[in-house]
Amino acid sequence: MSKKPIVYAQGLYVNEKYVKNLKIVDLNIKADKFIEFIKANTDVKGYVKINLWPKTEPDKFGSHNAILNDWRPTGYGENNPSGGYQAPQSNDLPF
Repeated sequence: MSKKPIVYAQGLYVNEKYVKNLKIVDLNIKADKFIEFIKANTDVKGYVKINLWPKTEPDKFGSHNAILNDWRPTGYGENNPSGGYQAPQSNDLPF
């Protein structure tokens, strides 16, 4: 099994900091780059899933890496594109 390359979220910068003993996470978005990333990575149900991973050493780009989560279960979005519950269709109901 070959390992998929890591896809970093373009235009999204995450920085964790403490202000008066409160942990605050800043999300900074470079709109044009992030919109392009969203358009390129939207799944069949209209979602873009991003995981935030803390860096071992924060740098000038932030304290976390924003990485595309492209794992989907088998059959994701095939039978019910709306994503909601769909009752089984059967004519043998007792009533």
